[in-house]
Amino acid sequence: MTDDSSIDYDLLREAVVKSLRPIGKMTARGLSLAASNQRNPDLVRNFLKNGTKPAIASVAGLCDAMGIEFVLMLKDYTGPIPAPSSWLVVNSDVEAGAWREQTEWGPSDWYEIQIEPSDFGRLHTFGAVVKGRSMEKVLPPGTILRCEDIAFGLTSFNDGDYAIVQRTRHGLTELTCKRLALQPDGTWMLYAESYQPEFQDPIALGSPPDPEFKTWFSLPDDDVVSIRAIVIDAYLPLKRRRTRPVN
Repeated sequence: MTDDSSIDYDLLREAVVKSLRPIGKMTARGLSLAASNQRNPDLVRNFLKNGTKPAIASVAGLCDAMGIEFVLMLKDYTGPIPAPSSWLVVNSDVEAGAWREQTEWGPSDWYEIQIEPSDFGRLHTFGAVVKGRSMEKVLPPGTILRCEDIAFGLTSFNDGDYAIVQRTRHGLTELTCKRLALQPDGTWMLYAESYQPEFQDPIALGSPPDPEFKTWFSLPDDDVVSIRAIVIDAYLPLKRRRTRPVN
């Protein structure tokens, strides 16, 4: 039977510190409430500052909130190491034909889903939910896209990439997902992946004004298009994943 003496509290402390801002994404209060089912907002503070060792149930709650397997906190555990997981903040949606003044959700609507980490680190990522049927052949409605913000990471994109495309016209913005296609003459096209006739026509982007960054294009009728992000993973709605609010 597991008791307090079985817990590696030094290892737990290290994991908690790494999960908190500015290293991680959680606040001490948010982690405390998530770990204690909203009952103890001071759990983390008491552990880190006062040296109060959490009880077994609280340790399990902390591990669950951080996405860490509880068995890894046991001193004598010698079994297989479970696959790690991480959390993706979902803060927007993409939908062809939806022109809005504000494309990003308010912070109170953000949430996180538990995902498998990529083989390589990604710091500037966000999650976006697919709405509508413009990409239904490969990305059905409800799919959550893991996107890398091109402003912070990539400086270019490649033929065949799926991109988050931001299109602005007359003060309104459309945020959508499209497949990028490089043409033989060096120009670019945007394609939907849909069975619906209204999405069959590609969008001709032409050549980017800056060959190095390849991010901005201007179309007729005060229409400005930017490549905001590149999709690096997609999580289909048929697979249930743990979610939690962003604290």
